[in-house]
Amino acid sequence: MESVRGRITIRDILLANGNWDRFQQIHKGHIRATVRENVQRMLRCRTPELGFHVYACPKCGEQRVVPHSCKSRMCSSCGKPATDRWAEATLNRVLDVPYHHLVFSAPWQLRVLTLANRETMLNIFFRSAAAALIEWCQRYKGFTPGVTMVMHTFGGDLKFHPHVHAIVTAGGWSDEEGRWIGLSDGFLMPHAGLKARWKYQVTSRVNRAYRAGELTMPRVKDEGRRWKLGWLMSQVFKLIWYVMIGSSLKEIGFAVRYIGRYTRRPVIAEGRILKFDEKWVVFRHKDYALGGRRVTKTLPVLEFLGRLLRHVPDKHFRMVRHYGVFANRVRTRTLERARASLRQAPSPRPPAPTWRDRAKARTGEDPLVCRRCGTEMPLLGYFFGRHADLYARLALQPGQQILPREYQDTG
Repeated sequence: MESVRGRITIRDILLANGNWDRFQQIHKGHIRATVRENVQRMLRCRTPELGFHVYACPKCGEQRVVPHSCKSRMCSSCGKPATDRWAEATLNRVLDVPYHHLVFSAPWQLRVLTLANRETMLNIFFRSAAAALIEWCQRYKGFTPGVTMVMHTFGGDLKFHPHVHAIVTAGGWSDEEGRWIGLSDGFLMPHAGLKARWKYQVTSRVNRAYRAGELTMPRVKDEGRRWKLGWLMSQVFKLIWYVMIGSSLKEIGFAVRYIGRYTRRPVIAEGRILKFDEKWVVFRHKDYALGGRRVTKTLPVLEFLGRLLRHVPDKHFRMVRHYGVFANRVRTRTLERARASLRQAPSPRPPAPTWRDRAKARTGEDPLVCRRCGTEMPLLGYFFGRHADLYARLALQPGQQILPREYQDTG
């Protein structure tokens, strides 16, 4: 099955054969409210239920109906521009210095614990990674770096695999010296030392959270009993914890867009979905156990949806966070001091393209210029779900002034 655009979409998969209804019935009582909300919004994207704007030519009466988008994290078409805006806003705030890209990952036992305590454990991963980095830099280098972190909860095959991506300045601000200290050799920190600090930070915070009653231990599937925290900690201490420290980045634009590409959209690009029928979904991904080779994976439709929907973040949970000199509460002051020390002036990047810009780039035409007479089309009004009948009439008769009086004052 393919959509009319020649690409299989997540919307196609949810709607075909009542898959979303069947998924809700099977998992009744176990679907998070944020998942339901995001899916329902996505299924109504650019339909009369979400409303629309109407633009009208003041000369000839030509009208253009622009349906509202859903802004859902499950919608690829809405997520792409939102991600672009986030990336540009992030790049507007950074300093013109070298950076490193780091990845912090935890053993699989803690992934199971995270599924049972999603918000608490993801917060622990964020804070532990930040503390491991910043405390080492302050103690051994005498500066506070700038850190931007993004939480990814997925692997390429969509399994639950929470890990933290970090973009870290190769250097930082020293309060003692009152200046920015750079790393002349490009060396950030010892790999083994960072792994040990990462392990210590996570395990100590898990222990504290458990003692505070903030964690529920998961049940063992086969035996129906709960794990004991002491046993779990003994298991994870035996394992090697993974931390990747990338080489110095001279330009961070690619890295920011890479780690942020799924901050506002589904965790699989629809171009990776190769085939879909009544029972199966086939998609491609990189298998890093095979050196990053591209492979295909086939999943039953409902299992594919389960893996996909598991990664929708909870409402108001921040999947992007800033620490050190980039921390929100101190960023304005610290960036001013750092730029003065580095003798750098702010260099604003151009704003992300608007809906109008994207439409012009896609079609070669300005969507708000009348096709008949070339006049700019001002906004006539905006309307919401109860006016679906009007939407249909406007769509069928775009050249007629058919707005009844009762629709004029909806703003």
